[in-house]
Parts: sequence; structure tokens; C-alpha cells
Amino acid sequence: MGKFLVLGDSDIHDILINLSTTEILTFRDALLQCLRDYSIGAEREYQPAPGVINRPEGQKCLFRPFTSSDSIGTKIIITPAPTSKAAGALRGIVTMCDADGTPSGILNAEEVTGYRTALIALVPCLWRRYS
Repeated sequence: MGKFLVLGDSDIHDILINLSTTEILTFRDALLQCLRDYSIGAEREYQPAPGVINRPEGQKCLFRPFTSSDSIGTKIIITPAPTSKAAGALRGIVTMCDADGTPSGILNAEEVTGYRTALIALVPCLWRRYS
């Protein structure tokens, strides 16, 4: 196995908060391209449907696999049961493998999801500007 990276929320937060303007714009543009490829390109046909499990105690689990020609992975998100000490939280992981199936990393999903959501909020503005 090659390099394998494990990053927790504090690691991811430190990386994201210290990105330069150029790095943020590069990240934004890569995300925008992924969304274009999925919504108006051919990528949608290669994305498996997500799986959702609703447990009787109220816990919800989302399993969202993803693929590209370069990587394969799954995002697992858990919403704890209302009676849990963690009720109201949204927790999970992102697992990634290269195109050959070699594991390359595990990320805590909380910080990545928040950052991605904020960038996606910019997409309608960007599409208007570049369309």
C-alpha cells in the first residue's frame, strides 16, 4: 500500500483555514468542474445511488459512494438518535481509494462537508458569471 492519510476534523480545519487565496480558488474551480461533469456531463451514469438506513431509535445513516476515473470512495454520514448525547450532530467519514482500489485515505467528514457546502453556495453565482 502506498501513502495512506488519516485526517481528523482539527487537521482538516487547519488545512482549510490556512489555504491561500489561489488554493481556495483552485479548490472552488475543481468542485465546480465536478458539479458540471455530474449535472451536464456524463459522470452521473457512473455514480451509484446513495443508501439510507433509518433505525427505529431515530438514528439515520447515509452511505454515498462515488467514483471517478481517478478515485473511488464512500462518504458515511450518521445523524445520531434524538436520545443520544450527540443528538443534533452530523458525523461521519470519507474513505478514498485510487483507481486500482488501493486505499489512500480516511477523512473526518464534518469539516469537509461544511467547507464544501459553503463553496457550493457560490456555484449559482459562478454559473451565471461563466455561462
